[in-house]
Amino acid sequence: MRAERIRPGQVVISQAGRDAGQCYVVIAMQGESRAVLADGTRRRVQNPKLKNLKHLRLLADPDPELLRKIVSGERITDADIRRVLWVLVGKEGCR
Repeated sequence: MRAERIRPGQVVISQAGRDAGQCYVVIAMQGESRAVLADGTRRRVQNPKLKNLKHLRLLADPDPELLRKIVSGERITDADIRRVLWVLVGKEGCR
């Protein structure tokens, strides 16, 4: 997956590693090949996961409220991330 396709605020699913099948929200990009991810429970905003873009699959476009916070520089909370992921848990089979 190319870096220009995955942007902060989007929901992705891990396809490789021991976290395969786990859904995350991209909270930032680190360079062109890594994403900074959080799920609001196991991986919180204060301790995000770095993951290679090759190991991620895009699930959903950015949530408008979350994207607004990212663009304006507001603080993103774990509750914001859990709210976005809660909707997708049943639809996409995230764990």
